[in-house]
Amino acid sequence: MIIVLENYTKAVLRTYPFLQMMQTTYEQHIKNRALLSCDGRMNTEVLAEYLAREILHKRCLAWLEEIIRDALLRLSEVEQVLVRTHFFGENAENAEIGSWSDSKRLRVQARCFQRLEAMLHRSGLTKKYFDEELVHIEIIRKMYRRVEREGGKAEGTLA
Repeated sequence: MIIVLENYTKAVLRTYPFLQMMQTTYEQHIKNRALLSCDGRMNTEVLAEYLAREILHKRCLAWLEEIIRDALLRLSEVEQVLVRTHFFGENAENAEIGSWSDSKRLRVQARCFQRLEAMLHRSGLTKKYFDEELVHIEIIRKMYRRVEREGGKAEGTLA
């Protein structure tokens, strides 16, 4: 069974475990850049625009982390285990899933992933938003390219 998810959805789900760390990194980078602004190597207007862009990227990461976390919380425990093992590479075990046949696991997984994608879409994660806002963030852009390069498959994913 092929699990059909948009590549941009796969990419953001694969980056979820790193979003908190990336927000902290952006925050520190923004502070450092602002503190070093007195060296005068960059035009003040250019620097202000750069810092504003970096702040927006940090906010996008926070928003993305929030909507993914909220969507995960709306899934059942079994569905959360499926998502965490498939996209986040976690070794979460569940006795119920362990007793399923491969075909049942794939069917449940496909429904779960489609449901998750629909929740994210309703929260505002659309292809348009991805292309306009998220693809400019390095970690997301790199993961998206990886998913595209692998024909829609990222490590640990079926499709």
